[in-house]
Amino acid sequence: MRRKKAFLLLLLILSAVFPLSGCLSPIQLNRQAIVQGIGIDYQDGKYRLTFQVFSPSDAAGGSNIGASADNAKIICSEGATVSDAVQNGVRVQGKELFIGQNRVIVLGMGAAQHDLEESIAYFGTNVASRQNAHILVSATTAEEIISMKINQGILPAETLERITENARMNGLAHSVRLFELRKTLDTQHESAVLPVISVKEEAAQTASDGQAGESGGSQSIDQVSPFEIDETAVFSQNVFRGLLDKQQTRGMMWIRGEVESTSIQIQLKGNPASLHIYRAGSKLIPCEGSQKPEFNLSIMCHATKEESSAAYDLYSNEEELLLALENAAEQNIRSECDAAFADGAQALVCDFLNFGNILWQKNPSLFYTLQDNWDTALSDFILNVDVTVQIDRVGVEYGSGE
Repeated sequence: MRRKKAFLLLLLILSAVFPLSGCLSPIQLNRQAIVQGIGIDYQDGKYRLTFQVFSPSDAAGGSNIGASADNAKIICSEGATVSDAVQNGVRVQGKELFIGQNRVIVLGMGAAQHDLEESIAYFGTNVASRQNAHILVSATTAEEIISMKINQGILPAETLERITENARMNGLAHSVRLFELRKTLDTQHESAVLPVISVKEEAAQTASDGQAGESGGSQSIDQVSPFEIDETAVFSQNVFRGLLDKQQTRGMMWIRGEVESTSIQIQLKGNPASLHIYRAGSKLIPCEGSQKPEFNLSIMCHATKEESSAAYDLYSNEEELLLALENAAEQNIRSECDAAFADGAQALVCDFLNFGNILWQKNPSLFYTLQDNWDTALSDFILNVDVTVQIDRVGVEYGSGE
């Protein structure tokens, strides 16, 4: 009897598997091009897509994959829409483009300024698309970034992904994924921000010098990465509004509570010095009972005194030096926050500082009063910034032992 029950249970479980078959037609792996990076450009009234496809090189040694080998190929296609360009990409190389493993999407400045939502809509709604792919904006064209050879890692797209993550972890740039961007674009009061990536000038010069060296017999060492993230693109209601510089970008990250660790360059009596923030926390709280939207921003940082500076000799003792370093760092952070607020959000008339979401949670009545004219109401906002920097690590010191 017990065996019969077990057999019936097993039969019931197996019968439940049959209706769970996939709803998409299977495609053999050798008929798919595995996309690792996508570039989207818009020029002359049409879209141009650049796909970085995983393709192990024979130089890597048969079926092995070597970091020193060229493991990616580039496919370019054009179309009236993004979907049309994707289909044309299939025609030019004979394989289905599999975007389920895509790591990064780069928007050319032309595509970003033309229509941000239209540019990413196909990849946001495609069932096979990877929704946590990083989104970047190229200072020039996306094709330039996706096609650039990077002498690090197995795939160039993998390095692009790491550059973006490292910039975020070091408080240098905001990091955005596809699903986060789609959510922001669906929110009326919130403005989207995307990191802007560009090719370093010295990298371009090195490339031209290398080409000249091939004909002249000399060689130069290739740079590990030719890219840098210096600016942040701001969008409101799907419209490109402008760019934030380095100072405004980090100020935005301070206000949004996204800085985990970073290094700060300061001035002490006209001499340069630096501190490393190894732990930071930010709280943005709306003031109660205020007729206008007013926010208090509290920032707490724990820091390490970094390399020695000529400015250190200008102070009589260690306590006086540390106090001067802390005050200078606090002023620096405060200036970055003011730049992001006044010269960024208020000047561009965009709420990329998360004011709307916080006010909606803490004071919904005031939020709904301002909701219909949220961007224009930013000019009346007040931001009070309080910064505390505590240097509790001064490094290893060697004394006389007396």
